[in-house]
Amino acid sequence: ARLAYLSNGEPIRFDGAQELPPAIRAKGDVALVLMETRWEKQLTDYSGVETEKVGSNGWVTLFVVRPR
Repeated sequence: ARLAYLSNGEPIRFDGAQELPPAIRAKGDVALVLMETRWEKQLTDYSGVETEKVGSNGWVTLFVVRPR
C-alpha cells in the first residue's frame, strides 16, 4: 500500500466521499482512508462506496474503501 501525495508532498485530502471512487479507481480497486471520526457517517452513508471500518481511536477512523 502507498499513500497518495500532492506535488508539494502533502497527503491528498478529499472534500467529500463522492471524490473517492474515481481517485481509488485511478490507483487500483481498494484504498485505506483515514478520516476524523466525527465525519465518518458521510462516508458510510454514501452509496458510491463500500466501506469496512478497521478501527478508531475516537478521533480518527481507518476504513477500507472500495468503489461500487
